[in-house]
Amino acid sequence: MREFPASGKPRILAQTLAGADLWLSKLPECAVLASVESTRPARGLARKYKVVGAVALGVLFLGGLTCVATRSGPAGRVYDDELPQVAPRPQAITMSPELLPDRSAGKPIESKFAGASLDPTGPEIAALIDKVESEEWFGVYVNGEKVGFSRIVSRPARPGEPPSYLIALDEVVRSSIDGLVDVHQNDRAWRYATTEPYRLLSLETRESSGGGVILRRFDFNPEGGVLETTVDNGPAERKSLGPTQETVASSLGVEPDLVSVGARSSSLSFDEVLLKDLEWQTTVTRKFTRSLLGVEVPVAVLESYAPHDQSKYSAETAHLGRLLSVSMGEGFVMKAEPKQQATEGIGSMDAIHDGVAIDQPLGDPAKIRNLSLLLTTGQDFAPPDGPNQRVTPAGPGRYRLELSAVPGAEAQPGEREEYLAPSAAIDSDHPTIRQAAQQLAEKAPADQARVLALVDYVAETVQDSYESNLGTASQVLERKSGDCSEHTLLFVALARAAGLPAREISGLVYASDQERHFVWHAWAEVLVDGRWVAVDPTFGEAQANATHIKLGTERDARWVAYSKLKIEVGK
Repeated sequence: MREFPASGKPRILAQTLAGADLWLSKLPECAVLASVESTRPARGLARKYKVVGAVALGVLFLGGLTCVATRSGPAGRVYDDELPQVAPRPQAITMSPELLPDRSAGKPIESKFAGASLDPTGPEIAALIDKVESEEWFGVYVNGEKVGFSRIVSRPARPGEPPSYLIALDEVVRSSIDGLVDVHQNDRAWRYATTEPYRLLSLETRESSGGGVILRRFDFNPEGGVLETTVDNGPAERKSLGPTQETVASSLGVEPDLVSVGARSSSLSFDEVLLKDLEWQTTVTRKFTRSLLGVEVPVAVLESYAPHDQSKYSAETAHLGRLLSVSMGEGFVMKAEPKQQATEGIGSMDAIHDGVAIDQPLGDPAKIRNLSLLLTTGQDFAPPDGPNQRVTPAGPGRYRLELSAVPGAEAQPGEREEYLAPSAAIDSDHPTIRQAAQQLAEKAPADQARVLALVDYVAETVQDSYESNLGTASQVLERKSGDCSEHTLLFVALARAAGLPAREISGLVYASDQERHFVWHAWAEVLVDGRWVAVDPTFGEAQANATHIKLGTERDARWVAYSKLKIEVGK
């Protein structure tokens, strides 16, 4: 039986936020969007912009609002066509700024701003990190609904702290399903060396929600790094990492008067999810003046692009490197606001109310093997092809989708290696994951039989819970609870540990004829006998039904930022 949960979470948005947050932290820079500076070690710009947007987006999306539909019953293969009455969207509230960690180290944070050029020199960087100290507040909006707030702190080290320059991004986001609300908090603090090449020394993250707390600390030196992870005060687990080329240059605010329209840059930034440096490319697209508090100030618009997942972000930066806003698509916006305003009027991302309605019933989703739809999106977003999905342009921002429950294309070069590798969340190298995968694989040597065994195991082992927001597959295996995000996370990790390349997918799935909504959901794709196959471990489907609309892969949740999704049947 299929029913709606009581507390969905956007993981595919949260990872995306992890990706996004990495993203926003560098928006101002030249290569603002995402990663470390690998091609030019000491160059980069405004990581803080990237951080802001990214974190918000990631947490927001991937961690909490992805899953609305869920299963019940022994194997989850029977769908219930009598859904309960859906609760209204929760009312907006005022949240306390004290939810965020104290970044002052016992001394009030001053307001000393200064902006950099796209490619700051060593002396320019030294001058900036010696004096820039600031605290900036933002409201977080999704599809016009204020869903959280965030803060960026930049400052030199205090007495008693190791020599370094601190950039911190802290964020709180609310999500809801059927009237039940969860609060997701992501805190991140980067520390950079104060001597050339101003490299990244450490990154500390804290992710918390109703599902628990995950602490991660990354420490780097020129030869490599170490990741230490602690879940719910449990024992720390350590993992060796390669070196990073990220530098503080990618975290400095951009001064509009020091850049020109058309200027371009690229940089690298360490990705805390994929555990490696990623490239981001940034272009100055516009310059203009705006009246702020009665004063005309210069503003530059920076557009950043991430080749690894094709994410696009836009940021407005003002005089002295002040960040005014960050946006992704039509629906995700972070706006600079006074501290009190930033924490007021906060509603929630609601998985059901933010779904996509259709005007006619489709029947039992479990029995649908083929489906033709017309999907309208924003101008800058095109849905991808997938194992069960063929996409044909049908006009500006419109796409014809032919969905089917059949295996898809063969793996492309490099995909097998990419989707066998462990990551921070998909910890397929964890001892408990490896042990469980080995036991299942021994009983099912062929690919197809192995996938069926893994799907059945996850569907039967993980109990439906919308109060969970677990951050690692091993944590899901230990807790044995979660919504579609956790089901998918565990399946992908087990598949990789069993030698089957697999990846997380996010998008929409049909709920029922009573609801007549496509709702946020997460599932997986796995390589079976050389071809990608869509599977849904939440519903116990070793071949996902044809109502699954693929919109993102792994951390790519750009689609959530588009507020004008429309679905027409049989067009």
